Formats: sequence, structure tokens, C-alpha cells
Amino acid sequence: MDVKCAMIKLKPNCKEKVKQWAKTMNDRKPEAVETIVNEGIIVESVFIKTINNEDYLIYYIRSKDFKKAQEVTAKSLMEIDAVHKQFKQECWESVNEAKLLLDLTDK
Repeated sequence: MDVKCAMIKLKPNCKEKVKQWAKTMNDRKPEAVETIVNEGIIVESVFIKTINNEDYLIYYIRSKDFKKAQEVTAKSLMEIDAVHKQFKQECWESVNEAKLLLDLTDK
């Protein structure tokens, strides 16, 4: 099992695009869930946080095999994945991965 957490710095003035992206993902949740199932992702959670007037996304992902998930995502032809890829390209400035210190689960 792979666990990843990253803090993504957003480009300036992307907060509205973030809201639109989140709404799209939530409105099309069955498609979004289908993609994570295809990728072997068990949990994908995204939070937003403002620090010193800069916006960040905090991404938490638990997957069976993160490398495989990335490979599947790169080859995906699903429209919802294209929406997500465009959002990343337009709004993500940098990604800073966190180091896992503790992972508790009942499984």
C-alpha cells in the first residue's frame, strides 16, 4: 500500500478555478470514482489552505501502487481525467511532497 501527501502551491488568482474544478469533480463523482478505481487508488482527498495570502491544495492519496496509478492516469482517455489534467496545468505552480511519519489503519 502506498500513501502520499503533497502540498501544491497554486498559481496566483486560481481560487475560482479551484472552486470550479471541485464542483465539476463533485458533480461528476461517478466518473471521478471510476478513474480512481481504474488507477488502483483507494482514497483521494483534497483540501485547500491559504498561508500568507498564497493558496495551496493538500492532496492525500492511498493507493495499491502509486507508480501504476500514475501510468494508468497518463494513458487515460476519460474526459474527466482531461478536465483534471487541464486544471493541473492551469493552476498548479509547484508540488512539495510530505514525508510519511505515521499511517494507522484498521486493515
